[in-house]
Amino acid sequence: MRTGLLALLLLTGCVERLITGDDSDGGQSGSQEGGEDEESSGDESSSSGDELPPPPPPVARETIYVNSSDTLFAFDPVSLTLAQLGRFTFDDGGAASVTDIAIDRDGLLYALSAGMLYVCDPVSVVCTPRGPSSANSAGFAEFGALDPDDDVLVLVEGSEVVHVRVRDGGTDITSVGTLAGYSSSGDVMPLGGTTMLLSSPNAGEDVLIAFDAATAQVLGPLTNLPALSYGLAGFGGEVWVFTDLGEILRVDEGWSAQQMLRVDVRLWGAATHPDSR
Repeated sequence: MRTGLLALLLLTGCVERLITGDDSDGGQSGSQEGGEDEESSGDESSSSGDELPPPPPPVARETIYVNSSDTLFAFDPVSLTLAQLGRFTFDDGGAASVTDIAIDRDGLLYALSAGMLYVCDPVSVVCTPRGPSSANSAGFAEFGALDPDDDVLVLVEGSEVVHVRVRDGGTDITSVGTLAGYSSSGDVMPLGGTTMLLSSPNAGEDVLIAFDAATAQVLGPLTNLPALSYGLAGFGGEVWVFTDLGEILRVDEGWSAQQMLRVDVRLWGAATHPDSR
């Protein structure tokens, strides 16, 4: 189960290095594409003050949602099948270039596309703009871990970790810090508490790392992944990985990654309802 994964993480040597204070990398890796948000820390909000429309329906709990650049899919981790749900459309007229998706505690589906954060209907796949964002990785932290009253969307923009509070339709942005020595390959997902996972490019492949979303402090690498591992999602205590080459992998409690399926789709992002993790 997920608690087992978190317990394993706390016992790894990489976390021991963190506890003993080996934090000497000191921010060598600046943000690759997060410069626009560096000045926006604190009180920036895109909420217009208008009354919000009713929210779209929630996602299904027993499904891993996966996206390509223009289409939303449902992956069944039991039958290992991938089904197309529909193409993204944007009611602000934007063109689809969806880099990642995320799901909050109420099952609302969010998408990052072309510099904008959207809320999407998982049935019609129609998306409504919420506010600007230059990030390519998104995942909601475990509810209550970063804010007792609000969902906090954790974005990674290159190497910069950013919090977005989505209460009342706003997008209040806070820059947290920089991941020392790592950057985003394409996705971020919660593990437990403030601990989150990230896929990061590393010497011709990707590496799955853990970091503290409250401080952006790297807890250490966990396992190697194929290059272009863009999507991460938790389901039933396991981590699922989706790549730009259509590979679908399962990471077990021993942090061993095994390919389970390959499809003819370039997979860019993934997310699940918190109750499924």
